[in-house]
Amino acid sequence: MSRETNYLNWKVTDNWRRCMETIKEIMGDKKSLRRLSFASHVDRSRLMILDTWSKRYKLPVEWILEQLLRYYGFRNGRWVYKGGGLPVRISTLVSISSEEALREIIRREFPNDEHLDMWRQREQESILADMMEETTSKSILDFKKADEYATWYRKHVTNVRMREQRLVDQLKKSRPYRGNPFK
Repeated sequence: MSRETNYLNWKVTDNWRRCMETIKEIMGDKKSLRRLSFASHVDRSRLMILDTWSKRYKLPVEWILEQLLRYYGFRNGRWVYKGGGLPVRISTLVSISSEEALREIIRREFPNDEHLDMWRQREQESILADMMEETTSKSILDFKKADEYATWYRKHVTNVRMREQRLVDQLKKSRPYRGNPFK
Protein backbone atom coordinates (compact mmCIF):
# COMPACT_ATOMS: atom_id res chain seq x y z
CA MET A 1 0.00 0.00 0.00
CA SER A 2 2.77 2.45 0.80
CA ARG A 3 4.43 1.87 -2.58
CA GLU A 4 1.29 3.08 -4.37
CA THR A 5 1.02 6.04 -2.01
CA ASN A 6 4.65 6.96 -2.61
CA TYR A 7 4.13 6.73 -6.36
CA LEU A 8 1.04 8.95 -6.23
CA ASN A 9 2.84 11.49 -4.06
CA TRP A 10 5.70 11.49 -6.55
CA LYS A 11 3.24 12.04 -9.44
CA VAL A 12 1.57 14.93 -7.58
CA THR A 13 4.94 16.51 -6.78
CA ASP A 14 6.23 16.12 -10.33
CA ASN A 15 3.02 17.52 -11.80
CA TRP A 16 3.14 20.44 -9.33
CA ARG A 17 6.72 21.21 -10.36
CA ARG A 18 5.81 21.19 -14.06
CA CYS A 19 2.80 23.43 -13.43
CA MET A 20 4.84 25.89 -11.37
CA GLU A 21 7.53 26.13 -14.06
CA THR A 22 4.86 26.80 -16.66
CA ILE A 23 3.10 29.40 -14.51
CA LYS A 24 6.37 31.24 -13.85
CA GLU A 25 7.24 31.12 -17.54
CA ILE A 26 3.87 32.54 -18.57
CA MET A 27 3.23 35.07 -15.84
CA GLY A 28 6.76 35.91 -14.75
CA ASP A 29 8.26 35.53 -11.29
CA LYS A 30 6.08 37.91 -9.29
CA LYS A 31 5.61 38.29 -5.57
CA SER A 32 1.99 37.21 -5.83
CA LEU A 33 3.08 33.86 -7.28
CA ARG A 34 5.13 33.11 -4.17
CA ARG A 35 1.88 32.40 -2.35
CA LEU A 36 1.46 29.34 -4.55
CA SER A 37 4.27 27.57 -2.71
CA PHE A 38 1.91 27.37 0.27
CA ALA A 39 -0.85 25.62 -1.71
CA SER A 40 -2.44 22.71 0.12
CA HIS A 41 -1.86 19.11 -0.83
CA VAL A 42 -5.49 18.95 -1.98
CA ASP A 43 -4.92 21.78 -4.47
CA ARG A 44 -1.71 20.17 -5.66
CA SER A 45 -3.60 16.91 -6.13
CA ARG A 46 -6.35 18.71 -8.04
CA LEU A 47 -3.82 19.72 -10.65
CA MET A 48 -3.50 16.03 -11.56
CA ILE A 49 -6.74 16.59 -13.48
CA LEU A 50 -4.62 18.54 -15.97
CA ASP A 51 -2.57 15.38 -16.46
CA THR A 52 -5.75 13.44 -17.15
CA TRP A 53 -6.84 16.04 -19.69
CA SER A 54 -3.41 15.86 -21.25
CA LYS A 55 -3.88 12.14 -21.89
CA ARG A 56 -7.48 12.56 -23.00
CA TYR A 57 -6.88 15.37 -25.49
CA LYS A 58 -3.34 14.34 -26.46
CA LEU A 59 -1.82 17.72 -25.62
CA PRO A 60 0.97 18.68 -23.19
CA VAL A 61 0.02 19.77 -19.68
CA GLU A 62 1.98 22.97 -20.18
CA TRP A 63 -0.07 23.96 -23.25
CA ILE A 64 -3.35 23.20 -21.47
CA LEU A 65 -2.34 25.22 -18.41
CA GLU A 66 -1.20 28.17 -20.51
CA GLN A 67 -4.45 28.26 -22.49
CA LEU A 68 -6.61 28.07 -19.37
CA LEU A 69 -4.63 30.77 -17.56
CA ARG A 70 -4.95 33.06 -20.56
CA TYR A 71 -8.65 32.24 -20.83
CA TYR A 72 -9.33 33.18 -17.21
CA GLY A 73 -6.81 35.84 -16.41
CA PHE A 74 -5.64 37.95 -19.31
CA ARG A 75 -7.89 41.04 -19.57
CA ASN A 76 -7.16 44.27 -21.42
CA GLY A 77 -3.52 43.36 -21.99
CA ARG A 78 -2.66 42.56 -18.37
CA TRP A 79 -3.07 39.79 -15.84
CA VAL A 80 -6.00 39.90 -13.42
CA TYR A 81 -5.25 38.28 -10.06
CA LYS A 82 -7.50 36.51 -7.60
CA GLY A 83 -6.47 35.19 -4.22
CA GLY A 84 -3.52 32.82 -4.16
CA GLY A 85 -1.44 34.46 -6.87
CA LEU A 86 -3.26 33.05 -9.89
CA PRO A 87 -5.92 34.70 -12.04
CA VAL A 88 -8.29 31.92 -10.92
CA ARG A 89 -8.56 29.47 -8.03
CA ILE A 90 -7.15 26.00 -8.64
CA SER A 91 -10.55 24.41 -8.05
CA THR A 92 -11.97 26.57 -10.85
CA LEU A 93 -8.97 25.88 -13.07
CA VAL A 94 -9.77 22.15 -13.07
CA SER A 95 -13.58 22.40 -13.04
CA ILE A 96 -16.06 21.08 -15.58
CA SER A 97 -16.53 24.56 -17.04
CA SER A 98 -12.76 24.77 -17.56
CA GLU A 99 -12.83 21.50 -19.45
CA GLU A 100 -15.60 22.83 -21.67
CA ALA A 101 -13.58 26.00 -22.27
CA LEU A 102 -10.56 23.83 -23.07
CA ARG A 103 -12.57 21.83 -25.60
CA GLU A 104 -13.63 25.07 -27.27
CA ILE A 105 -10.04 26.34 -27.33
CA ILE A 106 -8.90 23.05 -28.89
CA ARG A 107 -11.62 23.27 -31.54
CA ARG A 108 -10.54 26.83 -32.32
CA GLU A 109 -6.77 26.13 -32.34
CA PHE A 110 -6.91 22.77 -34.13
CA PRO A 111 -10.00 22.78 -36.39
CA ASN A 112 -8.89 19.66 -38.29
CA ASP A 113 -7.56 17.74 -35.27
CA GLU A 114 -3.93 18.42 -36.17
CA HIS A 115 -2.91 17.86 -32.55
CA LEU A 116 -3.96 14.21 -32.87
CA ASP A 117 -1.80 13.79 -35.96
CA MET A 118 1.18 15.33 -34.14
CA TRP A 119 0.61 13.07 -31.12
CA ARG A 120 0.28 10.00 -33.33
CA GLN A 121 3.52 10.86 -35.14
CA ARG A 122 5.43 11.40 -31.85
CA GLU A 123 4.17 8.13 -30.40
CA GLN A 124 4.95 6.13 -33.54
CA GLU A 125 8.49 7.50 -33.67
CA SER A 126 8.99 6.73 -29.98
CA ILE A 127 7.74 3.15 -30.30
CA LEU A 128 9.74 2.50 -33.46
CA ALA A 129 12.90 3.94 -31.91
CA ASP A 130 12.51 1.53 -29.00
CA MET A 131 11.93 -1.44 -31.29
CA MET A 132 14.52 -0.72 -33.94
CA GLU A 133 17.93 -2.08 -33.22
CA GLU A 134 20.53 0.20 -34.65
CA THR A 135 23.22 -1.77 -36.37
CA THR A 136 26.81 -0.73 -36.21
CA SER A 137 27.31 1.72 -39.01
CA LYS A 138 30.40 1.85 -41.06
CA SER A 139 32.25 4.90 -42.24
CA ILE A 140 33.72 5.63 -45.60
CA LEU A 141 37.15 4.91 -44.11
CA ASP A 142 36.21 1.23 -43.76
CA PHE A 143 36.07 0.84 -47.55
CA LYS A 144 38.80 0.96 -50.16
CA LYS A 145 36.64 2.79 -52.72
CA ALA A 146 33.90 5.36 -52.38
CA ASP A 147 31.72 3.34 -54.78
CA GLU A 148 31.80 0.36 -52.41
CA TYR A 149 30.68 2.61 -49.56
CA ALA A 150 27.88 4.11 -51.66
CA THR A 151 26.63 0.63 -52.57
CA TRP A 152 26.75 -0.54 -48.96
CA TYR A 153 25.02 2.63 -47.77
CA ARG A 154 22.21 2.25 -50.30
CA LYS A 155 21.61 -1.35 -49.20
CA HIS A 156 21.82 -0.39 -45.53
CA VAL A 157 19.25 2.40 -45.86
CA THR A 158 16.94 0.15 -47.88
CA ASN A 159 17.18 -2.59 -45.25
CA VAL A 160 16.46 -0.16 -42.41
CA ARG A 161 13.43 1.24 -44.22
CA MET A 162 12.09 -2.22 -45.02
CA ARG A 163 12.58 -3.35 -41.41
CA GLU A 164 10.77 -0.24 -40.16
CA GLN A 165 7.91 -0.81 -42.60
CA ARG A 166 7.58 -4.44 -41.48
CA LEU A 167 7.39 -3.27 -37.86
CA VAL A 168 4.72 -0.68 -38.72
CA ASP A 169 2.69 -3.29 -40.62
CA GLN A 170 3.02 -5.72 -37.74
CA LEU A 171 1.94 -3.08 -35.22
CA LYS A 172 -1.04 -2.10 -37.38
CA LYS A 173 -2.20 -5.72 -37.51
CA SER A 174 -1.61 -6.37 -33.84
CA ARG A 175 -4.42 -6.43 -31.34
CA PRO A 176 -5.95 -2.95 -31.07
CA TYR A 177 -5.81 -1.14 -27.76
CA ARG A 178 -6.93 2.24 -26.51
CA GLY A 179 -4.53 4.97 -27.51
CA ASN A 180 -2.84 2.90 -30.22
CA PRO A 181 -1.03 5.39 -32.49
CA PHE A 182 -0.91 2.87 -35.35
CA LYS A 183 -4.70 2.66 -35.90
